[in-house]
Order: sequence, then C-alpha cells, then structure tokens
Amino acid sequence: MPNWCNNTVSIFGPDNVLADIGRRIQGIDTSDNDGLFSEFVKPDPNHEGDSIMPGWYVANCEAWGTKWDVSAKNIDMTLDQECISLRFSTAWAPPFAFFLSFSELYPQVRVDMTYVEYGMCFGGAAVFWNGQYVNEEVNLEDGIPEDYEVTTDEEWDAEQARIEAMLDAAYERADERYLEESRQREWGE
Repeated sequence: MPNWCNNTVSIFGPDNVLADIGRRIQGIDTSDNDGLFSEFVKPDPNHEGDSIMPGWYVANCEAWGTKWDVSAKNIDMTLDQECISLRFSTAWAPPFAFFLSFSELYPQVRVDMTYVEYGMCFGGAAVFWNGQYVNEEVNLEDGIPEDYEVTTDEEWDAEQARIEAMLDAAYERADERYLEESRQREWGE
C-alpha cells in the first residue's frame, strides 16, 4: 500500500483550450481502466521493465511520474472560463512527468500544482509550461522538534496551517522562478 501524495492543480489558458481539456476529462470512461493520465499521455505498452520492476510499472513511472493512473471518479474537478481546478491523490509522488508531457501537448496553458506527501514528509509547488517546469520542494519536518507530537484537534489544525503556509511560500518561489524564466526567454537573456 503506497503513501498517498495529495495534488492540487490549476490549469490556466485560453477559453477554448480549457473547454477542450475539460470535455476530455469529463468524458473519461469510469467503467474501464483509463484515467486522467492515460487520457492525455499513454505509457509504452511494450516496455519490458527490468529485473526488479515489471514493464507496466516502469512505463507508468516514466510517462506519469507515478505507478498508477488517477480514476476519473477520484478527481475533484471545477471548470470555469478562467481555470480548471483538480484535486486528486497519486501513489508516492506528484505526477511531474505527466504534467511535463501535458504542457507539451497544450503549450498555451500554464499548470500550477501544489503537492504534499505526509508519509515521507515532503511537499512543494511546481509550475509547468511548454514542456518545462520549476519546482520548489519543502521538507515538512523543517522547524519541528524531534519529539514533536500532534495529539489534539487544535494541534492538528495548527499543523495543517503550518504546512499550508510552507506550500504557499513554495508556490510563491516557484511562481517567481517561472516569471523570471519567462522574462529571460522573452528578452533572450
């Protein structure tokens, strides 16, 4: 059983492109094995794997950055004219490889993602565009005493607020890096 990585994604772009992406996500057949990732990026079905990992596992990790697809019934999606918002969980890690490929398929979109994996104590924020990305990862244990323990609802609420603040700061750093790289591309620096 994996640790689950919680992902919150916002996709920004032209209205017609967002409408197309939204239709594709809403049209995923929940009765078969297809999901969000395989709707847009297919793993290599002929991957042979290696002596340790089977082919399907290696192919999925290479294509998506995680071993399993996300079923459409496990996606919380909001679609409006400005943005598609998605919330879903992945096994062990955020789906960087998927969103890199997705941003190549849709070069006119920007994908913002925050992620948190409580079991391994990491989280962060990433911005994807045109087959590129910047990532700001955080260690959720930073600043916590070694004997720290959350035992009450109030302590849990405070811990959640601390983690949200870390993710917000990581997103601000990722956004700044994206904007700086955009300026450099625009000005040819």
